[in-house]
Amino acid sequence: MGQAASRWAQRRGADTLRELKPQKTPGHDVPAPNFRRETLLAALSNVAAAINKKHGNVTIIAVGSAVNTIYLQSREATHDVDFFNDNLTPEDFEHLVAGIRSASKKDKTLISDWLNNRTIFFIPKDKQRTLSQQAYNQREVIFEEPCLTVLAAPWEYAFCFIRCERCC
Repeated sequence: MGQAASRWAQRRGADTLRELKPQKTPGHDVPAPNFRRETLLAALSNVAAAINKKHGNVTIIAVGSAVNTIYLQSREATHDVDFFNDNLTPEDFEHLVAGIRSASKKDKTLISDWLNNRTIFFIPKDKQRTLSQQAYNQREVIFEEPCLTVLAAPWEYAFCFIRCERCC
């Protein structure tokens, strides 16, 4: 039985990642909106204000095109901000979700998942802790206001992420 399962896993190969990608359903033919740097900074500022009202303090680690758009300014826009942080407590996550909802109410152009942590599906749990610590040590701040800090993912991971993203 174990052998059959491992053969099945071998056959699956690279298609597995593609299958995790959100599937288009009727009504999803419209491309996702692109958010410019100014829009993202305003949205993150609104998230920070909402977290501040709850007396929270949250740090997230951004990956991919959000870093390029906000920090490096090598992209004009992106459709979302992907993040992770293995150190988030349930309370931190609640504050963050409330902040995302608040920002989305203030700016109707923001889609519900403009700030999301789906990237964790592609990072093994043991690596999440290591990458989180590396990001804290690197301390490349792409956004900071009272109660919300957004760090860039470790550069080594970011470059790997970009290469993998282009392969799929």
